[in-house]
Amino acid sequence: MDNNKVIPPNPKQLQGDYKVPLHLVPPGLTIYAAMALGEGGLWKATPYGPYNFRDSRVEVMTYIGGMMRHLQDFLDGYDTDPDSPVNKPSLAGVAGSLAILIDAIENGNAIDNRPKKGNARAMMDRFEGEIRAHLNRKQADDTYIAETFGPLGSAELTYAEWTEARKSS
Repeated sequence: MDNNKVIPPNPKQLQGDYKVPLHLVPPGLTIYAAMALGEGGLWKATPYGPYNFRDSRVEVMTYIGGMMRHLQDFLDGYDTDPDSPVNKPSLAGVAGSLAILIDAIENGNAIDNRPKKGNARAMMDRFEGEIRAHLNRKQADDTYIAETFGPLGSAELTYAEWTEARKSS
């Protein structure tokens, strides 16, 4: 084999490089979404069925509310959905609701009943700026104190230990 010879990439790879990289989605997300969507008539006695959300329009706020409830359950320590007959993970409910919402939006089947656009993004940007400025001032202050006075009289402390000790003093 001539090491100086440039071998062109496989033509399939050249075409594949321009495709949506579905292989980057971890299987866990697909599995969780499938667990949630499977409850829509496969394992639970409901009037739902696969892709039932394409039979009628979907209200955006219904699915936002559902995702928020599943996230709150998970945040509050409920790893599995207490209403699930197959012990579906709480986060699976988020994945399934998100899948339905995305499908409805992309297929023109969503009823956008979100409230009027608000200022949440501007508020977060403002507060993140305040937090960043505070942490930059604190870091500069901590560095100045450490360089000027040493680590609370002990050269054996790490910076993290010194910072923790300084909080309690």
